[in-house]
Amino acid sequence: MQRNFDDLMTALARMFPRIEPRLQAAKYVRAVMSELPRRNGWTIAEWIGDRRPDATQHLLNRARWDTAGAMSTVRRFAVTRLDAAARPGSLTVGVLDESGQEKKGTATVGVKRQHIGCHLNTAETGRWLDHRSLRSEGSR
Repeated sequence: MQRNFDDLMTALARMFPRIEPRLQAAKYVRAVMSELPRRNGWTIAEWIGDRRPDATQHLLNRARWDTAGAMSTVRRFAVTRLDAAARPGSLTVGVLDESGQEKKGTATVGVKRQHIGCHLNTAETGRWLDHRSLRSEGSR
């Protein structure tokens, strides 16, 4: 697991023109991948050793980095690893889904006006990768 993490962060390094956001991104990815039962700005900050969530909020909202390049790099990384792990002759599929959930509250992180379904409303969007094979029910 550590080697995969290191390989991913090395591949993502060129997406960050400055080292500070790159280092914060590595801490953030570790926290998101952790067994942290509840993930929000404060719990992530505590888990990664920051006194406040400001550094991660800066990374996600204001820091300069190539987000499209990062998504492409992560996608390529995941597909390469899944292809290498697949058994020859097996049918394995990754199903991508982008889903929007309508939100009425004002305190939910990541909520903004956006299209969900066929209307514009306050919502948050999640992206899911579901791995399916002939022998498994799949998992998210």
